[in-house]
Amino acid sequence: MIRDRHHKAQSYRLGFFLDKLSKKIGVLVGSDPKTSHRPCEGLRLALGLASGGHQVDLILANAAPLLLTEAETLAIDGEQAQKYLHVLKDFIPAVYIDAESLRDKRLEMKASEIEFNTILLSKQALALKLGLMESFFSF
Repeated sequence: MIRDRHHKAQSYRLGFFLDKLSKKIGVLVGSDPKTSHRPCEGLRLALGLASGGHQVDLILANAAPLLLTEAETLAIDGEQAQKYLHVLKDFIPAVYIDAESLRDKRLEMKASEIEFNTILLSKQALALKLGLMESFFSF
């Protein structure tokens, strides 16, 4: 019984310590998934950080929102990106998308095609969001 209390106290202290270590981190993906491996690396990093207990905001800009639609056929690492996105849904409640990116005719996608909970923000709002992060990564 004493051992159980000691174990619970240690677990509580460890949980409190890990809460203090968790950070608010932004992952900005702006590279074109049709020409670069970087967007998939951004998803992999976001997944690793989010599964490690950090609060991660994933932001897609320029051509990167294509990852949310037909990534398997369009992106260089499309199949891998789909695997990361499938698991990311469990850790990240929403993905932030640069609203101007969806207006770009070259993307050939509509917001209705996206099968992920998304929030459209202006470039100014995204910049403010990144400014509030403890750290951020850009891909």
